[in-house]
This record gives sequence, structure tokens and C-alpha cells, in this order.
Amino acid sequence: MTAEKRSERLQDVPLAITGITANDLHELNAQDFTDYARTIPGLSFTDLGDGRERVSMRGLAATTGTPTVAYYIGETPMPPARGNLARAQLDPTLVDIERIEVLRGPQGTLYGASSEGGTIRLIPTAPNTHQYSGFIESGGGWTQGGGGAGNASFAANAPLIPDLLAVRAAAWYREDQGFIKRLVGPEPVSDPAALTLTNSHFPDEQAAGFRVTALWTPSDIGSVSAMIYSETHHASGFEDITGGASNPNDALKQIMLTNTPEPQSNRFNLFDLTGKLTLGNVALTSTSSYYRGRMSTAEEGAAFIQSLFGGNPFPNRLDEIERDDSFTQEIRAVTVNPIAGFSGILGGYYNNVDGNRTQTYSPAGWNATFAPDGPGDPLYSPNNNLFTLSGLGGGPGVEKYGEIAEFGELTYAFTSQVKLTGGVRHYDIHNSQAELLSGLFEGGIVPEVNRGKFTGNVYKANLSYDYVPNHLVYAQFAEGFRPGYGIYTIPTYCAGDLTAIGVTSVPTKMNPDTDQNFEIGSKNTWLDQRVSLNAAGYSIRWKNIEQSLLLPCGFSFDANAGSATSNGIELESEAKLTPQIEVGGSASYTHATLNNNEPNFGALRGDQLLDVPVWQYAAHVKYSFVPLGSTRESVRIDVQHNGTSYADYSRLAGTSERDPASQLGPLTELGARFGMVSGPWDIALVGANLCDASARVGRQSSLIADVSGRPRYVINRPRTIMIDIRKSF
Repeated sequence: MTAEKRSERLQDVPLAITGITANDLHELNAQDFTDYARTIPGLSFTDLGDGRERVSMRGLAATTGTPTVAYYIGETPMPPARGNLARAQLDPTLVDIERIEVLRGPQGTLYGASSEGGTIRLIPTAPNTHQYSGFIESGGGWTQGGGGAGNASFAANAPLIPDLLAVRAAAWYREDQGFIKRLVGPEPVSDPAALTLTNSHFPDEQAAGFRVTALWTPSDIGSVSAMIYSETHHASGFEDITGGASNPNDALKQIMLTNTPEPQSNRFNLFDLTGKLTLGNVALTSTSSYYRGRMSTAEEGAAFIQSLFGGNPFPNRLDEIERDDSFTQEIRAVTVNPIAGFSGILGGYYNNVDGNRTQTYSPAGWNATFAPDGPGDPLYSPNNNLFTLSGLGGGPGVEKYGEIAEFGELTYAFTSQVKLTGGVRHYDIHNSQAELLSGLFEGGIVPEVNRGKFTGNVYKANLSYDYVPNHLVYAQFAEGFRPGYGIYTIPTYCAGDLTAIGVTSVPTKMNPDTDQNFEIGSKNTWLDQRVSLNAAGYSIRWKNIEQSLLLPCGFSFDANAGSATSNGIELESEAKLTPQIEVGGSASYTHATLNNNEPNFGALRGDQLLDVPVWQYAAHVKYSFVPLGSTRESVRIDVQHNGTSYADYSRLAGTSERDPASQLGPLTELGARFGMVSGPWDIALVGANLCDASARVGRQSSLIADVSGRPRYVINRPRTIMIDIRKSF
């Protein structure tokens, strides 16, 4: 593992870390984040489809601003989506991945901003300069009530010059028909026959990508690697259903008022250059990376317009396009062996993101339908412009983010068993926005120029004790932070909504929020490391929380509001009971609640934080056997459970009881895999959600405005059967 930016055995790292190996991913038939995420204690997420996930750990879920969980590919931090897609992280296809490291708890000293809840590191398989190897893999499947799916991938490693130069390449393609029925018809739906089925396997999704890595090792003390990584996702719409009176039983139906497409697209290109050099007792690493991402989405707005103005459904949609160009440079020095009992890490970090985005909400025919009297009509808008976000001088709006940080950790070994680590990170962050808001809903033309500068320090202290071999206990204090940002002006027509929640002054800047984590943990192995048990207990103080409330007018009220406490316990265990039988599992209890009433957001002291289940667990058992000749077969059973959480703080009228319409989960899924390995061939039959359990696992936030009585719920995938065939060489 390299979680502490040095190579270490997982059980020797005094941190709460889950390591997922390539074999683990293969046995889970994991193709993306959602296929392994529920095996991680304390991790929760909302699947937004089209390669986008909203992730939280240990109860720290973001409702605005940047995510609370940092995401890395190798050494490169991935910039999150902004704007109406904020808090969403990319979700790469998992092909030829060496391992995934999930670091739970604040990682501010080594990983910087937006790691308040934790950090996820996806480590691609590195080239091997000694031997040719690779695989070809294909598979397909079927989802109950939905359509089919298929995928193909390959990876190949070639030592072009043995022991000196190697190249590893991987490529993949996936296609998946959805499991939701998309219907169009009037509301309220008094007669189901009035609905027209437009797609019975919705949405269609495709993902394609490739990765090429070259490794040059001119000597035993140095190496250079270069990687190109590219992936594209397309989807014909959102993977959600319509809730409320139109669909009271949460059937797998998306009910729209007009047949307006909602296409989604997400793609990125990543270029990484990493050099390593060992000089005596110091290992130097330099990583330079450039990331270019483009994300676009569209949302149908007929229900919103009808809720405001009545009449027949009016076809319309909002389109949003976001682009990011990010350059990251990190240089660090790590001691190879202790010096007089001391070992350490010292590094510098630079990140610059140039982003731009546009939002266009200009439905053709608006004036002809709603303002037939021309410019004198109060609903008239030039060029049918209801809302547009653009740049001050035309073109897209500009958003910039820059961070410079210095960080270090120093460890002193009092004895071979007792070690004390102290860490600090100093950061300077600046961000800015220069955009123009215009249109009927904005009430005119409003320039937005916001700048923020944030500087500070975060700290870490860790005391560990290997009291006997293979048994470690530790105590840790760690801090994390998220940067603030400038807040957009709220249109004057939202004044009544602000008054209703008691807001008389809207802030112009969101300040950073911070957290402090107090943790104790234990890592243990027995019986020649055939049995392991890791446990952690923590208490997190989350202060000055960045929060957002969507107003009925369609705009958000953003502010720093209050604090929260998250107390929890996490357990992980693996055991090889016999040469044939393996078992394992994880469990977590997360009590994450507000410390005070927040009347502006409808929240009360003691409320469970949003999108955070209290209980989670996962368990598996695997039985391997050799029935004939050299053929090896195995059967694996998995069960995963997520408890109840909430999408907002809404309550039943006149009571303090939280509204069931905002409830997510609970969900328990059963999976199984039957695999057969014969020589280079590996064939598996896989079943997911075999009991066909169904629950809301998230709620989409509208790009335009949430419409009362028409929530958009994300639902887990129904029973799915797949077959996977791999040939190694």
C-alpha cells in the first residue's frame, strides 16, 4: 500500500484503510464504483448515472461546494464537477486496476482540500519490464424487467527492452440497456392508458476508454513513467424514476409531461508523468499531470413551467456544459530508512484549474406561447431566454481554482514497537468566478464576479504501538478542510421565499468548513496471517458546514450553517478457515447528527445528516474446490446492506417527524458467483441482487428547480444475471 506516500504493508499502516485488490474486483465482477462501494465500511454514495457518483464517508456528505471525499487516479487528484453537477465525482471503468485504496477519515495533511471524510485512490496496473502478459475479457448480462448489457476489454504488457523499457496498454467498451420504463403523459395520471411508452429499457448507456503506460528504468535507483488515460460515457437520460402521486409505489417508471430528451455525456483525458530517484537514504518523487474533462447534461422542464404558469405541458429543457483543465505538480522526499529513529515525508503541491461552463434555458416558442402580445407582455423575453449563464464578454463563464501547499510528516520510533507521527499542511487557495446571468427568471442581466482567498493549516498526530507481532493499536487526531467559494446573487423574485425562511441578508461568500477527527483503532492478524480483524472508533467534529437549500423559485440559498458530530465504529475481517473456505466482512455504525437547530434549512438538533445510513454491513463466503483434473472451481456468496438515510430535512406538516418522501433505503442485496478456471481460461456466472430487492438509493437534484410532488429518485438495479469470460496470456 502507498496510502502514506511510501510503500507499506496494509496491516502495518496505523490508519483506517480498506485495500481492494485486482482479485477482489474480479470476484465482485466490479465494473465501476457502485460494484465495490457497499463493501467499504462507513462509505455511502448516490449513483447519478453516466459515470458520476456523489460520495461521502463517516457521515460527512456534501450538499454544496466541493466533495468531502477526494478522488485520485494514481498520483493525480480528479477535479469534481461544479455548478448544478456539483459534488459529483467521475466513475472510471475498472479495467486492469492493480488495487483501490480507501482511506477513511480526514486526510488533510497528505491529500489536502476536499478530503474531510476520506480519500479514494485508484491505482492502475504498472508496466512490468520482465515478462509479456495480459488478458482478453468479454461478458454480457440481462436485468430483470430491463434490457441486456455487454462488455469487452483487453490488457497487454510488453517489455520492449527487457529490464529497461516496458509498455502496458488497456482498452474497453461497455454498453448497457436500462431497466426503467420512460412514459409520457398528462399529470395527474388518472388513467394509466393515457401514458405513452417511449422506451422500455431506459436509459441506454455506453462507456469506452483506453490507457497506455510506459515505464523506463535506466537504473536501480531511478525510473520514469508516463501515462495517457481517456474515457467517455454517454447516456440517453437520467437513471431515475418519478415519485409522488404519479407513481406512489416507486415502480420503475420515469413519467414525463413531454417527450424531451435528456442526454448526458462525461469524458476525460489524463496525462501523467512521474519520476522517481533514490539518493542514498532519500527517495524523491515528482508527479506532473494534466487533466481535461468535459461534462454535459440536459433536463426537461415542462413540469416546472406548468407549476408556475399552468396550461398544457410546454416542451422545454435546460442544457449545461462544463469544461475543466487542471494541472497538478507534486514533489516529495521520503526517507528510505530511519535516521536516528526519525523518518519523514516532505513535499510541495501545486494545482491550477481553469474551468468554464454555460447554462442555456431558451426554449423555442416561449414568447409565442406565453407572451403573444410581444415585448409589452410581462412574460416576454428576448430570444426566448428564460435563463442563461455565460461569460462577461460572451462565451462560457470562467471559473478558476488555484492551490499551493507545503506538507510534511515526521515519525519518531521510540522503540521498534512504539512510534509517534506528527504532520502539518499549510495551504493557500484562491478561486474566482466571472459569469453573466441573464434571462426572464433572472430579472435582467446580472454580472457575477466573485473572488475568494483562503489560507490555513491542518494538523495530524498519530501514536501507534505494535504490542506483539501482527497486533497494532493506534490513536490519531487528524484535520480536514474544504475551500470556500463566492455565492451567486439570488434574483429579486425569490425575495418571498427568503422571507419565508427568515433570511434578511444573503451572504456573498461561503467560508471553508473544517473537521477534526479523534480516533482509536486496532489491526490484528493470527494463524500465519490467515485471519485478520481491524477495528476503528472515531468522533468527528464538523464545523461551519457549507450548506445549500433549494428555494421554490428554483435558486439555491447557500450559507455556512452550524456544526455536526459524527461518532462511529468500523469493523473489517478476513479469514481463510481451510484451504477451501474463505469468509470476510465489514460493518459500520455511523451516528452523524446536527448539533443545533437550523431553521433556515428546516433542520433540528439531533437530525441524522443527509445521505448517511446509520448501519451498513457486507459479508461473503467463498468455497473453492477441484472436481476434475486441473480445473479449479469456486462458489462465492455476497450480502450487502445499507440502512435508512434521508435526502433532505423536510418534515410532515405540523410535526417534527421527517417526511417519508425524503427517505432512502433500507436496502439488502444478495449476490453469487460461480467461477471455473482451467489453464488460461476463467469463466464465471454472476448474479447480483438475486432477491430482486428495491429501494431508493438517492435523489436527483433538479438542474432547473425541484417541482413539488415530483421527486426524481435513483433506484438500485433489479436482479441481474451476467456471464464473464477471460483468457490470460
